Amino acid sequence: MNPDVAVDVATCLGRHISKLKQIVREVLRRDPQFQAVERLVGYLGCEKAALLVVQNALVSYQLNVTGEEYWTRFAEYYTSTDRVFSPSIADFLRESRSLGRNMDQKISRVSRFLSTPLPEKILRGWRDYCCNLSQFIRELSEAMKADESSKTMVFAAKMLGYVCEACGETISGGDIDVPVDYRNAVLLLKTGVISCGDSFEICVQKVMGEWRKEAVKAWRLMCRASGISCLELDTLLWPITGHLIRASFDPRRARVTILENLQVEVPLEVLEILSGKRPCR
Repeated sequence: MNPDVAVDVATCLGRHISKLKQIVREVLRRDPQFQAVERLVGYLGCEKAALLVVQNALVSYQLNVTGEEYWTRFAEYYTSTDRVFSPSIADFLRESRSLGRNMDQKISRVSRFLSTPLPEKILRGWRDYCCNLSQFIRELSEAMKADESSKTMVFAAKMLGYVCEACGETISGGDIDVPVDYRNAVLLLKTGVISCGDSFEICVQKVMGEWRKEAVKAWRLMCRASGISCLELDTLLWPITGHLIRASFDPRRARVTILENLQVEVPLEVLEILSGKRPCR
């Protein structure tokens, strides 16, 4: 049975999140994932960085470390002064098996991507996608034979957007959805936007899997109510949710680490709502 989406809670949550609209770009700039992309761009240039970043986004799942650490290690690997550039990230995956699971499957996925026309299009015209990331998702989904709303397709567009940002290009995400990954699933459950009677981890897996369509619907409601595009909303909330998780959903502790690491002040009331400590009204 599919879950009911609490429309009133999603809308209320969006209204509260709208208070954070002015800090979206500050959070983006201090997100370690963006900083990793920025480092790659500075070392390799926009074209090569775009190609590598899209590949890595396609396999950034089932990790043994946080997303922040994984992307930091990725940037470190490719900015070693003695490393010869390769258009494939397969060697990185082979040499970094401790960072994630199913590496052989991921190497096969990278090979499949590189066998399509898209890598050449990215190298020659990555800039064209910056103002139309929705078009990039359509082409990537067609090349990989995947659903346009699937987590990795949407995440790849988000990370290509980070390349565009690092290269000084204007970004337009259009109607791109929020990728329903672990953190975004946790947030829907903690806030009561989606209810589930099973154990928390089983519920998270359901939201990321069989309930993904309902989760996407819920995020769209929040985006609309917040007045922030889903692409920007994910950029804002993904790092903040990471701090909440690491603080065991203690809003006060998370507020301190958010200030220390992201250098922004998030109202305690908003963090209490996001952590499920205060009902959204």
